[in-house]
Amino acid sequence: MTEEDIHGKIAEIREKSLKEGLPVMRTETSEILGRIIKEKQPEEVLEIGTCIGVSGITVLAAGGKKLTTVEIDGERAEKARKNFNECGFGNRVKIIEGDCREVLRYLEGNEYGAIILDGPKSDLAYQYEASMGMLKKGGIIFIDDINYHGMIKAEGAPHKQRTIIKAMRLFLERLKTDERVEVKIYETEDGIAVAEKIK
Repeated sequence: MTEEDIHGKIAEIREKSLKEGLPVMRTETSEILGRIIKEKQPEEVLEIGTCIGVSGITVLAAGGKKLTTVEIDGERAEKARKNFNECGFGNRVKIIEGDCREVLRYLEGNEYGAIILDGPKSDLAYQYEASMGMLKKGGIIFIDDINYHGMIKAEGAPHKQRTIIKAMRLFLERLKTDERVEVKIYETEDGIAVAEKIK
């Protein structure tokens, strides 16, 4: 597939996913991820939260060599597998089905040049700390939807979301003061944080 074909395929997957209510990575967020991967050219990329493969396809199309991606939902993982294969990336992807906490423990000791955290937001602090130990110096952790549908900056919060919002606010405060990384925040779409490991 040419680059143009792959972009067409991503647009097609995104259109279907919107109809099905699946939370795939948004267009401008994908573009920023693609630019970073193009610049960094990581050998190994880890992704928490495959969904149906939009962000993973973006990574591989932009020059990421190999992708390990984790998805708890078997049906989504199967759709992602199909999408990766149709783009010609099947042999560069390892999809692990399971809970990200368990899988992160299993992956401990591996090294990655880029890590994408798009798993459960309530568990973001754990995912970040577990990932940091596997991130190479100069590598990046890419976190999207940090504004959590605009609720992180809003006053108050819906009762059902209060715990997640409190945990995310605390995580973002800590992230900005983490001396192991340089952090860049993008206000694009629902917000992105990119943390580059400097020590």
